[in-house]
Amino acid sequence: MNVADRVTVYLDLNHWYALGAAKAGSPRWPEHIDVLQLLTELVDEGKLALPLSSVHYMELAEYPRDNQREEAANVLRFCPGSEP
Repeated sequence: MNVADRVTVYLDLNHWYALGAAKAGSPRWPEHIDVLQLLTELVDEGKLALPLSSVHYMELAEYPRDNQREEAANVLRFCPGSEP
């Protein structure tokens, strides 16, 4: 797939928290597991890019709940192609 054909979607950090919970096995909504799987497949296929910004990292570092911060960080690393 041509890079020009790849769709770029910027997710706000609250969505990364929801995806992190889904990856950790405690989704906020059952559908979040399907969303995580679909996003991962599309990124793996090169059809989707989920860019991260410095703001993601700053907000993540300041989040007071350690377990949710770790879950979100794990899913940020988990999604190939989701580099800064």
